[in-house]
Amino acid sequence: MFVKERRGRRGFLMGPRCPQTNATFACKKCEKVYTIDDGSGGSHGINGSEPHFQNPKQIKEYLDQHVIGQEYGKKVLSTAVFNHYCRMQMNKNRGENAAKNDKVCLEKSNVLLLGPSGSGKTLIAKTLAEMLQVPFSMNDATTLTQAGYVGEDVESLIFRLLQAEHGIIFLDEVDKIRKRPSAIRDSRDVGGEGVQQSLLKMLEGTVVTVQDKSKRNGRAEEYQIDTSNILFVLSGAFVGLDKVISQRITSTSIGFAAAKKETVNEKVSEQTHYDFIMSKLETDDLINYGLIPEFVGRIPVVAVLQELRENDLVHALTEPKNSVVKQIKALFKHNGIELVFEKDALVEIARLAIKKKVGARGLRGIVDHILQESMYAAPNSDISRIIVDVPAVKGERPPRYVHSKTKTKSDGHLDLQDEPGITTHPISALSTTLAVAPAPARP
Repeated sequence: MFVKERRGRRGFLMGPRCPQTNATFACKKCEKVYTIDDGSGGSHGINGSEPHFQNPKQIKEYLDQHVIGQEYGKKVLSTAVFNHYCRMQMNKNRGENAAKNDKVCLEKSNVLLLGPSGSGKTLIAKTLAEMLQVPFSMNDATTLTQAGYVGEDVESLIFRLLQAEHGIIFLDEVDKIRKRPSAIRDSRDVGGEGVQQSLLKMLEGTVVTVQDKSKRNGRAEEYQIDTSNILFVLSGAFVGLDKVISQRITSTSIGFAAAKKETVNEKVSEQTHYDFIMSKLETDDLINYGLIPEFVGRIPVVAVLQELRENDLVHALTEPKNSVVKQIKALFKHNGIELVFEKDALVEIARLAIKKKVGARGLRGIVDHILQESMYAAPNSDISRIIVDVPAVKGERPPRYVHSKTKTKSDGHLDLQDEPGITTHPISALSTTLAVAPAPARP
């Protein structure tokens, strides 16, 4: 692979316009734009003819290795991604055979993920980008403002993907750019409806002109990027949306028989209230929440993620390849210490995450808090094993510690059993006991 400089009008490159072009990037030091050429004349996947997955099931199987639960959300997103790259290939073939203009031109299908905080929205998108090996840009919608006002323009989302036009843009906190209820004619909603209006063309697919405002000389260079092949994945917790849906369901149920209401109540009792209400989501609910109809119309794929149950959180602690427990165990193993989590302790950690309403995202913080003192004092000590049990999770006492004696002839170390007098020492009390000879008696 080698890098060669490419220049266009005014000494800079106008970004790639078709899948056949090589990836480009801008160097901030020399202020030049380069293109990466691997010498193969092309590549597979995003720029080639065949992606490395053949059906949506393969995408979901990869997501299953990293994301626990959310079966419906993973199926919807896997299908949307597969159709997106099928669309890219079909439109490419359609362009190559321009004479045969009878082929259908497919429109892009952006995705909206709805779900409470910690339900896995960000993790699903990041894992998906790793699998596809495409440029991935993560952004926060709360920093965006309408052009001409203080804040980031929507074009800044595209500039982060300057090296390719086939990446994924993940825009979080989309619910924060809803229309303000208090917005009046004399008050411009530059951070809400104004941002939605600015995103319309970008979501639909068009050539966007972006500026590199990081130049020291004050001259902002312009680049043109086609967003037709960029997949937008939007997400948000949409706090209060369940109340909007409930009001609609309640209003439409007026006039029905009492038996109908009893049936609804029975359904609610079978599952959590939130999951039941969100399963009734319709397009009008998003509009009533504050998203403009044009914005909702450009996001045809909507997936509602459920709140993670206790069992899901326990699996999230241990099963994924990069799970919290596997990470923390590897850290202690690096220091020669075996870390053990009792099964009941994992359940208690999951319950604590549900109680704090932090979801899977908060599991790492809970585990770090439990083992904070252990991570501080255990390295380079005589501790060979740390056992996390329910009392340790509840904060009633520190984890149990197993110490190693002086090396023996058999196995080098002798690990003591879990005896109360040995394995329940607080970390603050850990110290090396030295045998000191008594002082000689004075004459």
